[in-house]
Amino acid sequence: MKHKRDTLTEGAEVGPRSEVAYWQSRLTLLSHISNKLRCKELSIVISVASTARCKSYNEWKTLDAKLTNAAHEARDTHRCLSRLDEAWAPLYEEVSIEQMSSLLPILLAGIRNVQTICRFYAAPEQLATLMRTVTLQLIVAIRAYMNGPGRLWDQDKPLLIANLCAIARLRDVFVSSFRYMPNSFLILELE
Repeated sequence: MKHKRDTLTEGAEVGPRSEVAYWQSRLTLLSHISNKLRCKELSIVISVASTARCKSYNEWKTLDAKLTNAAHEARDTHRCLSRLDEAWAPLYEEVSIEQMSSLLPILLAGIRNVQTICRFYAAPEQLATLMRTVTLQLIVAIRAYMNGPGRLWDQDKPLLIANLCAIARLRDVFVSSFRYMPNSFLILELE
C-alpha cells in the first residue's frame, strides 16, 4: 500500500507530531478497512472462491496480505513514534534554549532507535522526512523563543546577545548529536 502524504502548507503543523497524526489516521483507516473485510458475508464469498479455485482468489490473498502488512506497519510505526512524544514535547512548549539543548541528544537518540526498530524509517528517505519535521519544529520553537520578549530590535542588547549565543550552542549540540545518525542517512543528506 502506497503512502500518500499531504504537502506542507502554510499554517499546517510541520513538527513530529504531524508524523504521529499521519500514522494514527493511517492506522485508523486500515483497521476500519480490515474490520469491514472480516464481515460474515465476505468470508462466505472468499470461502466459495477458494473452493472453486478462482483466479481472483489469488489476487484477493495478495491484496489481503498487503493490507495486513500495511496495518502492522502503521501500528508499529505509530507505537514507536508515540514513545518519542515525551522527548519532543519541549519543541512544542515554552522552554528555555538550555533545556532544549539538554534534551536534544535524547531526542536524536530516540530517533536513531526508531530507525532501527521501525521498518518504515529504516529507509534513509523516510528517516530524512522525520528529521525534517523535527528540525522544522525546532526552528519554530527557536523563533517563538526569540520573539517572546518582543521584536528583535526592541529587545535589550545584552539579553539578545545571550539568547543568540544560547541558540548557537543549541545548534552545536544538534550538529554533534546529528553526527551519530546512520551513515546511509548522512550520505542521502549530502547528495
